[in-house]
Amino acid sequence: MFGYVRVFQPELKVREWEDYRGAYCSLCRALGKRYGVGARFLLNYDFTVLALFHMALDSTPAAFSKGRCPFNPLKKCRRCHGEEALTFAADAAVLLSYYKLKDDVADGRFLKRITRRPLLWLLTPMKRRAVRLAPTVAESMAAYYDAQQAAEREGGSLDAAAHPTATLMAALTARDTAAGEERDARARFGYCLGRWIYLVDAADDWEDDRKEGGFNPFPPDENGEKPRTRMREALNSSLAECLAAYHLLTRYQFDEILQNILRYGMPAAITRVTAPNGEER
Repeated sequence: MFGYVRVFQPELKVREWEDYRGAYCSLCRALGKRYGVGARFLLNYDFTVLALFHMALDSTPAAFSKGRCPFNPLKKCRRCHGEEALTFAADAAVLLSYYKLKDDVADGRFLKRITRRPLLWLLTPMKRRAVRLAPTVAESMAAYYDAQQAAEREGGSLDAAAHPTATLMAALTARDTAAGEERDARARFGYCLGRWIYLVDAADDWEDDRKEGGFNPFPPDENGEKPRTRMREALNSSLAECLAAYHLLTRYQFDEILQNILRYGMPAAITRVTAPNGEER
């Protein structure tokens, strides 16, 4: 799920980019504070977006202040004080990173298994701490992992293969902080986003999965090649549903950043993963 849900910087205003970077740096800080220095290496933009999403739906304004990077004291950075959302994103980052490594160790080729196993050992104490600190998130992650393993063993349709990731994201976006139609809209947004994330990752990994004999929900086209048109159709359909659900939500802040991700960042990712070899990606 890593690296696909991010902003398209050329379309952001300077202030919006600074807010985005401030949330990114603050998530790094939350990971280190909650799980130790090593957890900072789990930082990525996808979980920054998860934190921004929850802050965007909170009517309490997220405050920013000036600070310095603990790894580079000469570098100034902005600090975002949406602690609850950042803590939630940090818990999710630790748990999902653990299960991604566990999946690599279980299903990867020999070289991937031996390189990932030491990392999995390092993450295990963090995962145990996350289970104690965020049991609800941990329960959703464990259910997701088991369901994803089963879906890929069965080798079903696109919808069946993407359903576990979609269900996980629905749980992460809905949480227990809303009720009624608002919660339904959050869950629908998360479900469509999770489906998109699974499919874009599958599209990106298609060549490697084919070489290694791994599962991929996209069958080859009639020429036995990467089904780029089918991938674009499936991804654009999921993104359109994600946008429709997003517009049902009550947003209080960071709307410009989230709109940028949905309208520019995610389409750019689709272009990148479906571009023919040798073309500009």
